[in-house]
Amino acid sequence: MEKMSNSPRREYEAAFGKYVGVLGARAFGLGRQALVILLKALGVNGGDKIGVCGFTCFSVAEAVKVCGAIPVYLDVDEYLCIEPEEILRQEAGSLKVVILQHTLGVPGRLDQLLSACKKIGAKVVEDCAHSLDCFWKGEPLGKFGAGAIYSFEWGKPYSTGQGGMLTVNSRELLGQVEWQIEELALPASTKSELILECERRVYPILGYRSKLRSYSRYICNKLRGKESFVASVVLARILGSEQRGIYALAILIPSTIYIFSTFGLTTAHLVFAGKYPEKRGAIAFQSFAHAGVMGALALVFYAYLLTAQPAWFQRFQVVGRFNLILASFLVFLNLAMINLRLGVLGANRIPVINIGTMAMPLSKILLIGILVWWLGFGVTGGILAQLGCFVFMVIYMAAATAVKVPVRTWKPDFCFFKKSISFGAKVYLNHISGWVLHVLDKYMIAYMMPNSNRALGHYALAAQFATLLWVLPQSLQTVFLPHLSVTQAHKPTLTAMTVRVLFLVLSPIFIVLAVGAPLIKVILGQDYAGSVLPFMLFMPGMYFVGSTTSLAAYLTHIEKPIYNTAITWAGSVMNIGLNLYFIPRIGIAGAALASSMSGILMALGTIGCFKYETKLALNQFVPRRSDVNVIIRVVGRIIQKVRMSIKWR
Repeated sequence: MEKMSNSPRREYEAAFGKYVGVLGARAFGLGRQALVILLKALGVNGGDKIGVCGFTCFSVAEAVKVCGAIPVYLDVDEYLCIEPEEILRQEAGSLKVVILQHTLGVPGRLDQLLSACKKIGAKVVEDCAHSLDCFWKGEPLGKFGAGAIYSFEWGKPYSTGQGGMLTVNSRELLGQVEWQIEELALPASTKSELILECERRVYPILGYRSKLRSYSRYICNKLRGKESFVASVVLARILGSEQRGIYALAILIPSTIYIFSTFGLTTAHLVFAGKYPEKRGAIAFQSFAHAGVMGALALVFYAYLLTAQPAWFQRFQVVGRFNLILASFLVFLNLAMINLRLGVLGANRIPVINIGTMAMPLSKILLIGILVWWLGFGVTGGILAQLGCFVFMVIYMAAATAVKVPVRTWKPDFCFFKKSISFGAKVYLNHISGWVLHVLDKYMIAYMMPNSNRALGHYALAAQFATLLWVLPQSLQTVFLPHLSVTQAHKPTLTAMTVRVLFLVLSPIFIVLAVGAPLIKVILGQDYAGSVLPFMLFMPGMYFVGSTTSLAAYLTHIEKPIYNTAITWAGSVMNIGLNLYFIPRIGIAGAALASSMSGILMALGTIGCFKYETKLALNQFVPRRSDVNVIIRVVGRIIQKVRMSIKWR
């Protein structure tokens, strides 16, 4: 735990304390360090129970555990603050402290919360990480408990790059804080100062403006969707529909091998990296070992295909021998990248994921421009561009992992590997059914329409365009499952609310995309006119599946992924049957219609399984006025942050 040097520190603390109107303030390198000191000063010891908001950052629980105390998660109300009744359900004296989090600067029902804490004899600490310059009944937040903590890292409304602050409202507590600082705090290390200086120089270059960082999880995933879309558009525009169809064939076999090679380990790494932090070294080792073994087997399989030339493989001869060999290396790189990425994501290291999320498609666009457009390598250039961005991501994710998990700890743990395989087996069939849903249709088009690489190119592009409707749900799911895994909080009502909000947000996007579908011909030229109808048919399924992504994440979190597996297989079987019926009759439009109808069935099945597990009434999925208010508040805050960012620049 680190403290600042005294001379600038005292001036800063005095100015901050005066600004928020408290008796005293003390500065720290991180907000979680301030929380540890404040809890210690309040007499928190091993075995004490501390009430925390169920919807909170993992750093809060981490600080509680550092004190030797036990975090008790309290459910949230419509303001995403602690529900007052949750406090009153606790036995008197059972909670030593309750940390009242003012989520997004909203204090919730603060009067009831303070009253509830008083009734059970719990001291109050205010979590004002989002709440500097926020008020309640004319008074600044932070003045209503024994003390408060603030965080000033890149994502907060007020940022110093890193940093935190502790404030108190009594001289006695201030004396205890000073004593704890002398006992526990250390001078800032050269390493931490160097890292902070690097962040200050690098983050702005990468777009991490401090005033926008609170929403970077959403913004970066949104940018990734746009950049991936741009990469697909650039590649399609340069290659033309015929060559785009051949490129789709080139990556079809590696995509298939990747899906069959996961064995569910990728999902196990995502969940277990949050639940078992001490096993992250084993996860890193498993990531490379798994990718290496399966990548080697993929090369052997390709050697067999190119030597034996089985009958089914004849359809792929149009790709070319050299391109097929190049594409075989995608298996190892994709497995290594996804395994490492999900391990980092499971640890809730969102900034690391955000940088990679933005950099990967940008690197692909750059490589496409050089290899396909400038050097004219055609399909070969497209494959090399994909390989290049995968290599970059493997190196980046490995380096990011090594920063927090020393390489010396990357060792095999056979008991943990067995546990990972056991969990992965539950979702493996789900991965296979995902292949049936998203890849098998391309095989069916390739074989049922064997003389039309152009049609396959139209279909592949329509599917890529339809993923625009998937960007927002994917952004939510990116943070929703790791949040559940880290906090260990089961939030059925919050999960249902995300479904309602997504449904409302996706509705206008769906309408805009449907109306703007003919613009595909404007963007890519008349050569891609055949992509318009499949794109429009794809969207209803994407709309319904996208709205229920948080439900699937919840079912995975409670370690019942078998529901998702059963639902996806039901959709896959339906998809195969509909493809067999529609493709001979209406071509690629039939394949898109089959996928959309299967998606709607899966969405309904996911809602049914979630309802069965949580016993929530169906009316929990019906949009309500409060959902609109949530959207308005979030949009308003985003606009406010953008304005503040522009002003800050």
